[in-house]
Amino acid sequence: MLILVALAGSMAGHVGGATASVPSSAQAVQVAAAVELTQAASAFEPAVRLKPPVPTVPVGCLQYATTPDTAGVFVINPNQYQRVAATPETGPKGAIIVIGDSLTWQTTAETAAQLRTSGWGPVCVSGTISATVQFGNAEIPDGLDTIARIRSSAAVWRDGEPKVVIALGTNDSGFSTNSLTAATSYVSNMLDAIGPTAKPV
Repeated sequence: MLILVALAGSMAGHVGGATASVPSSAQAVQVAAAVELTQAASAFEPAVRLKPPVPTVPVGCLQYATTPDTAGVFVINPNQYQRVAATPETGPKGAIIVIGDSLTWQTTAETAAQLRTSGWGPVCVSGTISATVQFGNAEIPDGLDTIARIRSSAAVWRDGEPKVVIALGTNDSGFSTNSLTAATSYVSNMLDAIGPTAKPV
């Protein structure tokens, strides 16, 4: 559009006056070309401005290529609600998984680094804003989905005996509506999803 305005301005002898210079054939060709470019750009512009789609499949630990931060922690952000941090080093205390809600989301990298310093490893920390035990969706996976995806992402989480920390439950209170039976079922379902080989703590 700026190109078109500049070319059109150069053709006028007096803006708003009674006289104007006649455009040469070369100028006419330039204006026509500028109009075509502007129309093409206008047609393309809406697609350029579209936000990238939110991934419909949450990820586990390091399923996307990434580079570590300055502390040596690998961090991925599948979408605006999820954050996963991991350290691959093996520690004397063994592998550990942490799954939590927004409180964990805020400190995924720091939690992973501290666990590694404390002798754990490999470490996988998954935090999701508004996460629940079992009421998730594609953008906000719940604990059942998260543990399944983490355990299927690598042999160390699937075949070993990783410790599992579940920092969920607050956001489930609205679904249980003061029902002890419902709340107990959430815990049982989470334990079933963790499986017999992992060790909830």
